[in-house]
Amino acid sequence: GIYTGTCGSNGRCEVFGWCPLEDDSKVDYINNVGAFTIFVNMNVRYPILKKSRTTTVNRNGDGSPVSGLNLFSVNEILQKALNSDDSETNLTAKDIAVKGAVVLADVSWNNDFDRDEDNWDDPE
Repeated sequence: GIYTGTCGSNGRCEVFGWCPLEDDSKVDYINNVGAFTIFVNMNVRYPILKKSRTTTVNRNGDGSPVSGLNLFSVNEILQKALNSDDSETNLTAKDIAVKGAVVLADVSWNNDFDRDEDNWDDPE
């Protein structure tokens, strides 16, 4: 945003905004956040090899997302994040229901380009 020219008590410059600040004293808890699903679209392109791959493939024949390939619940994502070797937190879906969360993920997509594209592995 555009700077107002004044700085707050936290030492950061204020910016003009179009929406009011949130009132953290009135917290609405969203039930069953862990059951919410997230569609993950991953695309990879190898222009030199003239190959590409996406997770939006039509596996079910009806165009719907596929659980474990491109559709994950919040609980599944948190479980994977918490079971990682470098995780130092005990975060649950209930913890993120109020404040939210940012989850960063690494995806490994190992494909043997000598094989037919129909036989390529799915991302992990």
